[in-house]
Amino acid sequence: MKIFIQDICFDVIRHDDKHCYIIEGFGGQPVEKWPIYRFYDQYLTGNRDLATMEYETWYLDQFTKYSHISKSSGGMKKGSLYKLIETLHHSRSIMFDGNLKSADQKIIEEAIRERVGYRFMLMESIMKEGYKPNRRDRIIGVKKNGSVFLKGGHHRTAILKTLGYPKVPDVIVYPNDTLYLIMKRIRKII
Repeated sequence: MKIFIQDICFDVIRHDDKHCYIIEGFGGQPVEKWPIYRFYDQYLTGNRDLATMEYETWYLDQFTKYSHISKSSGGMKKGSLYKLIETLHHSRSIMFDGNLKSADQKIIEEAIRERVGYRFMLMESIMKEGYKPNRRDRIIGVKKNGSVFLKGGHHRTAILKTLGYPKVPDVIVYPNDTLYLIMKRIRKII
């Protein structure tokens, strides 16, 4: 694994180019084109309430549009927010099968507040303690056409860019999608 680890300059990093991300206009684009980058920037410049409100509004819109589409296509089905919403419904003895019409809207909003709060806590932690790469949860990218497309670690990458880091340290960069997919399957087995 060590042969794939590199520090990557932001000028070659691109957001993942999955279908839903392309539809939204940030797929395959520089990190600062991702709306979440703007929320981190607002937060950093002191507009914390506005950043939180806009992030939550954006997240609800994205979940409404993409909760039924798999993560492999850039959707949110079975992603971290989806699983939290599912868990919160279950903890209150309410069935959640992904159908938003039968979901409890207050639970969805609660889950979104929790996830947004967690993301800003991550930013606060990096601001106070610096960025410490996590060996078990690395930022992952794949080389394509002279760029590195993120496959994991989007939030940490956007936070580092917002905080003015010159590079993203310790990124696992696979030379192509095929090797990335093989290694992803191996990691699931181990």
